[in-house]
Amino acid sequence: MRIDIYHHFDGVSTEADHKLNQIYAMLKNMAQQELIMVQEMQVLTDKVAEISTVEASAAAAITAIVAKLNTMAADATDLADMKAQALTLAQNLTDATTPLATAIATVPA
Repeated sequence: MRIDIYHHFDGVSTEADHKLNQIYAMLKNMAQQELIMVQEMQVLTDKVAEISTVEASAAAAITAIVAKLNTMAADATDLADMKAQALTLAQNLTDATTPLATAIATVPA
């Protein structure tokens, strides 16, 4: 965004000049803050996309585990292996979602 302010005066500094300078400084500060907010939003958007991908992968893996559990319910050894895989997957999901919670907690209110 670009804002140009032109003010013509007779060479004597006036109260209007002072006010225009204040307005210009405020607008410049707002533009800088906007740029910072855009950068922070991009970081947050990237984190959410990363977490969403991890969650989708975890959901697919959980669905596969459930299907395998249903087909192998008779074999105790396979069930023990599946339980271990499910616990590992649950821990991986927790580990993957922790960065999202951290990213959200660091976003200024």
